[in-house]
Amino acid sequence: MFFFIHSPHQLKNSNMRKILGMATATAIAAVGFLSSVNAAFASEMYPSALDHFRSNLEQKATAGDVDAIADLQRLRALSPAQEQKLALILNCPISHDTPGITSESHASVSVRPTTSTTLKSGSASTTSAQATQSLFNVTATCDANYVFAGITVSEVRLTAFYETNGSIVTRHFAKSGTVLKNLQWATVVSFPRFTNYVSSGKGYFSGTVRVERGVGDWFRNQSEGNLAMRVNGGKSAIEYCGWQ
Repeated sequence: MFFFIHSPHQLKNSNMRKILGMATATAIAAVGFLSSVNAAFASEMYPSALDHFRSNLEQKATAGDVDAIADLQRLRALSPAQEQKLALILNCPISHDTPGITSESHASVSVRPTTSTTLKSGSASTTSAQATQSLFNVTATCDANYVFAGITVSEVRLTAFYETNGSIVTRHFAKSGTVLKNLQWATVVSFPRFTNYVSSGKGYFSGTVRVERGVGDWFRNQSEGNLAMRVNGGKSAIEYCGWQ
């Protein structure tokens, strides 16, 4: 029979390992407990993005919004796999190139005549020939939306104000961006920057659409895209409307 005699140094190291092992196990258990508490707290405090989206649609549909009624029907017709994909998409800032998202754009224009300008030609010593040039104030809009399976998640509008003589753009006045619809929870859609200029008789307008997602200053992230419009001075005023 053999007996192993441990030195005091070995016994001390063995005890330390046991203590460290117990401390590690306790820490892991504590982290797991806190994680479950935080998860429960979060789910209690904040509804899921999909639940909030569905609730927004239901409220708008109840108020008689025809588009919301149609979107709610499409939402209820989604398969479980599609619902899961939509839930993942709604938890991120959406952009026009987000996988699973399609973007539709359409343009409109309204023209209003302004005061006519008289143009003169010829020298001072002869009878001048006169011609009248009509100028028009034009308001052009470019709407674009983010769509999943036919369901509109958000929609924005770029508006341009400019002047034309009937054939070319003579000058630009202003531009603006409007958020027509945003059904994403904890998400802010804005137009932080614009660009507009006239070149070769055409007007160019662009607005940066920023989508920010987050609660307060925590876990805030964002995506950006440029919504653009190119116009001419003729009857087919809008040559391009869409994302750049």
